[in-house]
Order: sequence, then structure tokens, then C-alpha cells
Amino acid sequence: MMKKYYKIIIYIIIMNFVLSGCVEKKSEEFQTSNKESYLVYDIGEVPESFSKFNEYNSKSNEILKALFTGLVCEDSNTMQIKSALAEKWDVSKDKTEYTFHIKNDAKWSDGTGITASDFVDFFKSILSSKYGNSYAYELRFIYGAKAYNQGKADFNDVAINALDDKTLRIRLNNPCNYFLSILSRPEFTLREFNGSLENWKKEYKKIKYTGPYTLTNVSEDTLLITKNQNYAMKDEVISNKLKLKFYNKLTNISAYSITDFDSDTIDMFSNPPTSEIERLKKDNQVKIFPTFNVDAIYFNLKNSSVTNSVDFRRAISAAIDRKNLIDNLPQGVISPCYNFVDKKIQGNITSSDLFGKMDLKEIASELTKSGYANPNKVTVVFEESSLNRKMCQLITDNINKNIKDSGANEKINFDLKGYNRKDINEILKKGEYDIYFGQYNIAYNNPESFLEMWNSNSPFNITGYSNIAYDDFMYSLSVSTDKNKIDEYSRKMYQQLFFDMPMVPICYKNNMICAKKFIGGISEDKYGALIISQLKYHK
Repeated sequence: MMKKYYKIIIYIIIMNFVLSGCVEKKSEEFQTSNKESYLVYDIGEVPESFSKFNEYNSKSNEILKALFTGLVCEDSNTMQIKSALAEKWDVSKDKTEYTFHIKNDAKWSDGTGITASDFVDFFKSILSSKYGNSYAYELRFIYGAKAYNQGKADFNDVAINALDDKTLRIRLNNPCNYFLSILSRPEFTLREFNGSLENWKKEYKKIKYTGPYTLTNVSEDTLLITKNQNYAMKDEVISNKLKLKFYNKLTNISAYSITDFDSDTIDMFSNPPTSEIERLKKDNQVKIFPTFNVDAIYFNLKNSSVTNSVDFRRAISAAIDRKNLIDNLPQGVISPCYNFVDKKIQGNITSSDLFGKMDLKEIASELTKSGYANPNKVTVVFEESSLNRKMCQLITDNINKNIKDSGANEKINFDLKGYNRKDINEILKKGEYDIYFGQYNIAYNNPESFLEMWNSNSPFNITGYSNIAYDDFMYSLSVSTDKNKIDEYSRKMYQQLFFDMPMVPICYKNNMICAKKFIGGISEDKYGALIISQLKYHK
């Protein structure tokens, strides 16, 4: 009996050791701080890879800018280009040659110096065919980049050269007045392509970082980032450590985020469910940031019998009442959009609103010409979220109401379908939809950032839109240095897009950041990405 009793005692001791030692040790770094020394930001989603980016995503940009830095960057307030790892740069008289002088104190996170050859290796990797043509398309102005990407030339033929350890020269085919803006994008931050970027969640310790922070721990749904002491601009970084929570393969993430926020599991997150916005506003826990993010409807021009009709597309456009949409959502969520891009970016290219007031006569006329007849189903797809679903319902209801008010006999038979991000990308790739409700943004401070998306050979052209005249204007625009000519080509391209109407912009989507009152330094760039390095924790 005594032996049995001793066995039980020993068993209990062993189990206590296992449970208190081995199990807790797995997440020790996250638990011991008990969230008292650093804030917890629910970033929502993180990229699967740090190598390849197939689409614009503000959350991917947030994590990239937190971990890596490029030659130049864009000031988040003024949108002007400023130095980053390059201290300064020279531009040749013909504006085709850029010489970058790398900072003497520019270092990788392991303390080794960053050299011009590191940038040569970086561009050699991202321009290779391994990563498709998206990077090569963005950098198509660099001499030899396209041929190298297509396997028609060696990288030695690409005009990216290290003149010495601290001097990098890049030569272009022709002048590009926004080349520095392209280089400022998060996708072109310096990274070492040694295989660890592809599987970063498991191999984060092998990565050499160049930005404000380094990854020091990764769990199933949490990242711990710590200030990079070898970062060239470390004095500008506020917090020493932050915890980022993320989700894997979930739809409607905001519903999970608000639960964690209310239970104090997280300190801040973005874009709450629409049903919670007013409550959070009353508690002074919401900050609203205007962005250049545009909610729009894209028409499938590849294999949709309905939306292939330009008359149908024009009828849909004419039937959208933007003010009605705004009135049916909490204040501050969206703002009306009457042009393809914000006039701050567009400048004086167009003097009036392209998408003005709703026109009942035009609705009836265009719908009749389109030949649409109920019950032909029109499939509308979108990335699932409470706001996107509500927006789609409001837009389609609004369209049918205005069609009825126009005196047209038909009512459009909309079929709304929400998908997670991975699935929606497959749906778009296969063209299994009629209308896609999605979002676009400019990627840099220039109207060409929007216009180039509609070039027929652009990898970002998701609708299948193709127009020879538009492509010709795009080429003339890209090689011109005359400001008046640039404005003229841009104006003609906007007019062509409005005539063909592959897409209709609806509203600007403002970013809402929900944060506890002890969080400071909350700011965003104009593209909707939170500046993680500026966050302050006062608790």
C-alpha cells in the first residue's frame, strides 16, 4: 500500500515538472512579460512569404517596413522621397543614371556592414524568373531587367552595378520621373534571399534584417519584434519591443479582434465591425485616418457574358448613389470618390468629376441597350468581412432601387458571394465572377501608379481590360519628360478608362484604428499602413 502511495506521489511530481517546465517554456518569452512592458497590436494578417508579393496589402507593407529598409523611403506625412540606407544620390543630366551613396553606418541586424554588392544581389534575386514578372514589371525601366527576367540575358547585362563598397549605380532605358518613388515601395526594401524568407515563420532566426525591428520569437499566432540595435536610424524608433498578433486562414477577422480588444488581450487593431464603431467612438478608442484606398467594383471582361457589355457597365455606374451609401454607414467609415484617384495625386489632369451625380435617364437607356434581362444572374464576389458584405448589399440594393426609379423594366439578379483572401484570388484568376467588389490603392506618389494597372501586359490588371490606344498612351507617358505632355497623356488615359469603364470607383475607405487610451504615436501613411516604429506604450 505504501509503495502504491509513493508511486502516486512520484507520478504527481513528474507531471507537475512536465506541465510547469516543458509546456510553459514553449511560450516563456511571451508570458513572462505579461504584456506589461510592451503593447500588443493585432495586425490581422501577415504575408506567407517575405519574398514575393502578388498584390498590394497594407498589412504586408506594415510588417515589411518594420523589418526591412531600402535605398530610399517616402515621408509618411509629405509623401516626399527621403534618404534611407542611401545617404544621398546623384542623377545624370539625361536622367537615366542614378548613383546611390550608401550610409557608412548602414548595417545588417548581425552587425555586418551593408554594401552596394548586397543591393546588386538583392535585385538579381527579385528580378529573376523565379518570382514571376511582377517585380520585373515594376522595375521595367532598368536597362536589361526585362530580358533577364525572361531568361533572354544574363544578370551581368542588367545595368545595376556596385562601383565600390558604398556606391551603387542603376541605369535606365529612358527617363522615369517617378523611379525613386518606385524604389521607396516596401517591396524593394533590402532583404537577403537565402531561403529563409520563404518560410520565415520557422526560419526567422536565420534572417538578417535591415529595418527598425527584428523578429525574436514566432508562435502559432504571435510575433515578437525587438528594436534592431544595428538599424541605421534606430534613434527614430520609439518602442523597444512589440507583440503582433495575427490570424491564419480566417474570414471576418474583425469579429475576433473586437473580442480580444474588449477582453484586454490586445491593445489595438484596425477596422472594427461596423456594428461596434459607434460604441468605440463614444469611449474615445477610435482614430480615423483618410487614405487613398478606393473601394470599387471591377467588371470581368474575360468570360462574363453580362459585364462584357459596356452599356451594362455604364448602367451600373450611373445607378450608384454614393451619398446614399455614406448615409447608411457609421460616420467616417467611407468618403465619396468621384474620380479614379484623389485629386491630390491627380493634380490638374482632370478639372471635373468623372463620376458625378446619378442620372436616371442614363440608367434606363444604357440598361435597355445592354440587352440584360432578368433572371440572368450577376455574380458579385468579395473578400468576406462584415463591412464588405454590408457594402455589397447596400450597393446592389441601391442600384436596383435606382433602376426601378429610372422606369426601367428590369431588376438585376445579384448573387453575393464572400470568400477568404486565398480563395478570392483564385476566383479572380479563373474569372469565375461577373463583378468583383474590391479595393485598390496607388502604390507611390504619382498618378502613373494607378494608370499602369490598366496596361494590357500589367500583372496587376485583373479584369482582362485591353485597349491598344491606352497602351500607346502608357508607353508615351513612361518615356516623356515634358510636364505638359505627361499631363496630356494622363488626361487621355483617364478619359479612355471612363469610356471603356472596366471598373467604377465608389468611395475612399478610411482606416479606423482602435486603441486603448494609453497607446500613443498612432500614425499611418497615405496608403493605409500603420507606422509601427512610432508606436508609444504608456501603461
